[in-house]
Amino acid sequence: MATDLTSPADVHRFWFGALDAHGVADPAHRRRWFLQDDAFDQEIRERFEATLLAARDDLLKDWLEDRSGWLPYLILCDQFPRNLYRGSGEAFAWDERARAAARHGLEQGWHRHLGIDEQAFAYLPFE
Repeated sequence: MATDLTSPADVHRFWFGALDAHGVADPAHRRRWFLQDDAFDQEIRERFEATLLAARDDLLKDWLEDRSGWLPYLILCDQFPRNLYRGSGEAFAWDERARAAARHGLEQGWHRHLGIDEQAFAYLPFE
């Protein structure tokens, strides 16, 4: 794997920040999830696009081997394309990959170990 790729922990920390005792992110992180923000989209592009493309090329399968990598992989494939390719069909081109990853984690029971906000993103690919 290329050394310029981010880690699952990097994706998780970027997306959620520090979670409280119930697994809820702080208001600043929660606010940015579903709003259009060009600066946020650009930050995702700069920090994570190479990692997203590695997922496309099946170079991150090891992320799906345990629950610490599974949710970051899911966010990478489900949420980041929405930001990176906003307004184009490419924003949704990753949906089947995200659903497959979500199914895998649910089959493993990893969702039972997630906090509230993490669970929401674990189920989101099915909407």
